[in-house]
Amino acid sequence: MPYNIAMWLILLVLLAAAAWPASVIVLKWRKQRRLVVETYLEAEELLKNGETADALEILREAKPEVTYTGLRAPLIQLEMTALLRQGNVAGLLAIYAETPDAFYWQQGPALLVAEAHVAEDRFEAFDKLHGWWHERLDASPRWVLLEADKLQREEYEVGALEALNRGEMEGAAEAGRLARLAVLRGPENQDEAQDLIDRALKIAPEDPGVRVFQGMLYEKTNRRKRADAAFQYALAYGNCRPLVADATAEYYRRSGELERALEVWTAALSEPSLDRIWLKVLFLGRVYRPLETAWEDLTPPPGEGRQLIEFMQEVSPARFWDDEAFQAMATQRPVLLSRQEVHWLRVLEALRIGDEDEALSLLNVSRFGERSWHQDLETTLIWILTYRRLRFMNPELMLIADDRLRVAGRHPLFSALDNWVRGEGDGPPDFVKRLVVSDEAFSATCLAAGWHRAGLILHRIPLVRKEAPDWLIRDYDAALKACHEELSKPQEA
Repeated sequence: MPYNIAMWLILLVLLAAAAWPASVIVLKWRKQRRLVVETYLEAEELLKNGETADALEILREAKPEVTYTGLRAPLIQLEMTALLRQGNVAGLLAIYAETPDAFYWQQGPALLVAEAHVAEDRFEAFDKLHGWWHERLDASPRWVLLEADKLQREEYEVGALEALNRGEMEGAAEAGRLARLAVLRGPENQDEAQDLIDRALKIAPEDPGVRVFQGMLYEKTNRRKRADAAFQYALAYGNCRPLVADATAEYYRRSGELERALEVWTAALSEPSLDRIWLKVLFLGRVYRPLETAWEDLTPPPGEGRQLIEFMQEVSPARFWDDEAFQAMATQRPVLLSRQEVHWLRVLEALRIGDEDEALSLLNVSRFGERSWHQDLETTLIWILTYRRLRFMNPELMLIADDRLRVAGRHPLFSALDNWVRGEGDGPPDFVKRLVVSDEAFSATCLAAGWHRAGLILHRIPLVRKEAPDWLIRDYDAALKACHEELSKPQEA
């Protein structure tokens, strides 16, 4: 074969070899494009017919098959539309975690995710969404309302008032603006606040968000029965909105009604739910009372907390936490250490195994202040642990004494320790002095907080009823009643 002909043949083979992968890529792209078009049209038709769950199912089946990001985008946008229709915040948050830029194109899903970010104090994520949307010509006035919510949670109430006073809005947005103003004005001027909330309800009487703010107003101004009614209305009007359920349960938790809080959170475990709701239910099952496995037939919602949910379900019932098993997760996602579920369970586990230095360190490093799930318990544990170390009540501990906790109906143990720290009265009762240095100190403190199960796990000394004050006997009996079924079962070795 002549040399030049051989060279031409080699060149042709090389060109064919180079073209082959290109043709495979084109065929693959065309196949995926066909899948996207067919799936999109089918899911769109299902959505038109109100079959949202079926639409989501076929969209989620198709997405893993589409490896080209640009091709997957239409499926993601339609999935977001379906999730918004369901009110499925967790599903939208999962998409945001993977492809936040998808929320640049749809304002409804962006608003719902932004609201969830504010509720979780994820202000940086909120700022990103707010920055994309708030200056557009078609921007919803709800961006101003969420901005005010963020500023209020940052304890910058002046800024929140400025945002809300930029001008009147229309419809439901105006109702939301008035309701927020009512909460901010309530402590200073109840008459003005009542007028604002009445105007808000006249515009949108069935808006669950407005009802939540109505409840917050009455809670702030100590009108408990009205607050209860407002939050019940919120649940009735927003029974499929997990953020409304969470806000209502949080109200009951702040009020010390853990059973009612647990009832609301447990009812909100089914889809659409939130990982934060699941975590709170699991937490109360560790510290308040044992739970029936209400989630056996349910799937945890997607989200940052799903791995933590699965971890908490695996921790032995005989203990609060497993630091060794948690280390890998904490290294990978250190933000989990800032969650209150993790914080409190680590503190309680340190107390259970007798590591008081670790417990005090955790309490000093991660204090939650007003947002603590039990501010009295948090400060009291610091006082007791410090006293047990120094054997005197350090006057510097007055710095963490909060006057707002000194209310009628406060537990006698918390009141006695508060007075001791402040140096008020004739000093603490002899029983309290003996209690804080005894092996029963942490059990009694958890029982006083209403954390029945934690109190019983930390219980070390048989209760001598003739020597114990009435409040300790009541606390102990309430814990035995709450945990009766678990106590009657054979315990793990």
